[in-house]
Amino acid sequence: MVLAAGITALQVAANAYVSVLGPPETASSRLNLTQAFNSLGTTIGPYLGGLFILNANASSAETLQKMSTGALQAYRVQEASSVKLPYTIIGIALIAFAVLIGMFKLPPMPEAEKHGLHGPSTSIWKYRHLVLGMVGIFVYVGAEVSIGVF
Repeated sequence: MVLAAGITALQVAANAYVSVLGPPETASSRLNLTQAFNSLGTTIGPYLGGLFILNANASSAETLQKMSTGALQAYRVQEASSVKLPYTIIGIALIAFAVLIGMFKLPPMPEAEKHGLHGPSTSIWKYRHLVLGMVGIFVYVGAEVSIGVF
C-alpha cells in the first residue's frame, strides 16, 4: 500500500508535467511512453532485485523442512540480515538521485498555472477529475504491485 501510494503521488505529479512538455497533440503518446517504462520497471524490477539482493544459494523447501527450529530461525535471521546492505545502498542512491533532480531547473509550465476564478485557498480535493484520477492510478498501481509480488 505504501508503494502504491508513493507511485500514485509520483505519477499524478509527473503525468501533468509530461503532458505539457510538448505539443498537445502528442501528449497522449508521451504519457503512454512513460507508463510503458513504469510497466517495464515493474516487470524487470523483481527479477533484478532477486538476482542482486537476495541470496542466490537459497535452500529448497525440502531442506528448510528438515531443519530444526533453531537452525531454521538462524537461517531466517541470516537471510533477513543479508538484504540490509543492498537496501541501504539503494536508499542512499535514491536520496542522491532526488537531490540531483531537485537541483535541476525544470522548464516552466504556464499552461498548468492557476489563472482566473480560483483563489489560492481552493482545495485540490474539489477537482473531481483529479481525485478520480488519483484513485484510478492508485488502484492500477496496487494491482500492478500485487501481481509483481504474487
